[in-house]
Amino acid sequence: MRRHLVRTAVRVSVLLAGDAAALLLLRVLLHGLRDVGWLGAATSALINRIVPEGALPLVQLLPAVLLGLIALDTYGASDRRRDAGRLVAGATLGLALPFWGHLWNQFSPLLLPGFILLAGLIGLTLIIERHLIDQAVRLLWPIGPGAARALLIGRPEHTKRALEHPTLSDARSFAFGGIVDPDEFGLEAGTGGLTRLCQTLKRYKADTVVLTGPLDDQALALVIDAAGAAGCQLYGLPRAFAVGG
Repeated sequence: MRRHLVRTAVRVSVLLAGDAAALLLLRVLLHGLRDVGWLGAATSALINRIVPEGALPLVQLLPAVLLGLIALDTYGASDRRRDAGRLVAGATLGLALPFWGHLWNQFSPLLLPGFILLAGLIGLTLIIERHLIDQAVRLLWPIGPGAARALLIGRPEHTKRALEHPTLSDARSFAFGGIVDPDEFGLEAGTGGLTRLCQTLKRYKADTVVLTGPLDDQALALVIDAAGAAGCQLYGLPRAFAVGG
């Protein structure tokens, strides 16, 4: 459990720091183009009409967008942290919080396209930033020292397909200690099966169990009981990866 908490804390901290840095960089860029006039007076005047000064105070924008990303579950261990749609939606939700007051008090037809443009720009910045973080982690830590020690449970055809899943094939996230075929292992064998599975988890020092395919009710209950007794997290892959995202 402690390893899971450490991995979660590191992942969330890195993503939060990266998102905050990306938003700060974008805010500096907006300041330079609008207030300093890096691209000339005409560009500065146009941006000032679309995003006038005071529309996006940094002290409100930063926590609002981060809260939007949290609400859309982009800091979890799943692929959602890389989901472009969720990142753009989180950015839009977060941007709407500080932008709405300015829009309500000082309405202008140009503010609406400005909001859409900014939401897309923030979303694109976050997508690029998350991609760069992934690339940096792959370069610096090709095999994660904090990777989950996982035991795969499923029939061979399901397990083979599961190992091709982008999340499971990432050595920084999962290190597989063993594979259990439920038919050969005898997961249906009542308490004897539970004892053998607990011993297997202990032998492999597993802290995570991944179900690669469907199990009957008795076998599934046994796996849940064993994972709970061993303090393991339990993941289950859907039959079609596209369904789970």
